[in-house]
Order: sequence, then structure tokens, then C-alpha cells
Amino acid sequence: MILMAALLVACDQSPKFVGIWELESLKLQTESITAADLGNPVYTFFKDNTYSIEVSGLAQNGTWALEGDQLTLIDADNPDAKNKLTVVRTTGTTFHYTAGEGTSMTNVILKRK
Repeated sequence: MILMAALLVACDQSPKFVGIWELESLKLQTESITAADLGNPVYTFFKDNTYSIEVSGLAQNGTWALEGDQLTLIDADNPDAKNKLTVVRTTGTTFHYTAGEGTSMTNVILKRK
């Protein structure tokens, strides 16, 4: 029984960011934005490479792909618009990524819900 459980855990190759997350902080070059400022968004990344971002009763859904530290989100309603993120660090409780570059870089930290 223990061997079976260990095999199931070992076979699960899902990235650590798979799960449900709440915004903890969003930092632009010169300002920080709170989750409440943005309507308390909830990000859900599913094992089947789909995602959902819900904000104040509105939702964006699509697919995600991970290559190295590059996470690409493809909106189901606008597949030509790809949002490219750089995964900085993911733990059991924190998911930190950046978007953009240079002076327009945004740092986002999510906490596990």
C-alpha cells in the first residue's frame, strides 16, 4: 500500500504551481498594488494544462504551457494573445513570477489558497 502511494506521488510530474492561488502582492517599478485593489483575483492552474483567473465575478480561461522557467498563458477567447511569464520561484505556499521586462516588469506573488 505504501509502495503504491509512493509510486503515485513519484509519477505526478505536475509543476508546483498547479493548484489554487490568491494574489498576495503585485509590484510595478514604482508602486505596489494590493489584491483588494484588483478585486481579489483567484488563479487556478489545473493538471490538464488549463487555467482560470477569476476577478470580481469575471473569469478568463485558457491553456498554459511551461518550458523551462517560461510559462505561457493562452486566453481561450483570444488565442493569438499569449501572455508570457517567467517563473521565479514556486514552493508549496508561494508562487512568484514576473511579467514584462526592464522598466515595465511586474513582480507577482501568489499564495496558496
